[in-house]
Amino acid sequence: KEEMVFYYSHIGYLKTELLKKDNGFELSENDFVAKRIECSSLDDIYFICESGMVFAKKIHDIERCHINSIIGKEKIVDIIIGEGLFIFGTKKGFVKKSKSADYAGAFRNSGVIGIKLKEDDAVIFASLEKEFISLFSKEGKCIKFESSLVPIVGRASQGVVGIKGEVIK
Repeated sequence: KEEMVFYYSHIGYLKTELLKKDNGFELSENDFVAKRIECSSLDDIYFICESGMVFAKKIHDIERCHINSIIGKEKIVDIIIGEGLFIFGTKKGFVKKSKSADYAGAFRNSGVIGIKLKEDDAVIFASLEKEFISLFSKEGKCIKFESSLVPIVGRASQGVVGIKGEVIK
């Protein structure tokens, strides 16, 4: 087990290296680091896509590559490193909480369905569980509630209504 650093660039490049040898991430002039996360070489990394698909790898299996080599033509929404409870939010206001252990199949090249979506819906955020969830609608409504109020459900379920109306990130 070694301490690592994971980089994700604005245009989709990935890189991991040992924390003690962290030399940054050399990128083209029109690219920049969007995420830098310190982690362990044994951590799992989950790539959450707009379509609800989830892909996963072990940190130590990622070298410098482009995100498309892992998720294909899917659009990435968020990257989660670690274990625990995942929270998903959708454009139509649904919120879902599920256990990271439910995504064991995401290590397959084809990934797994991470959330069941209705027509014209899309995942707009995903993260490890936090104390509160805040949702904002295009109509100007907002709601903040404890994440403990969201029930834990299975991997391919839809979740519960968090707010009515189209949600903005």
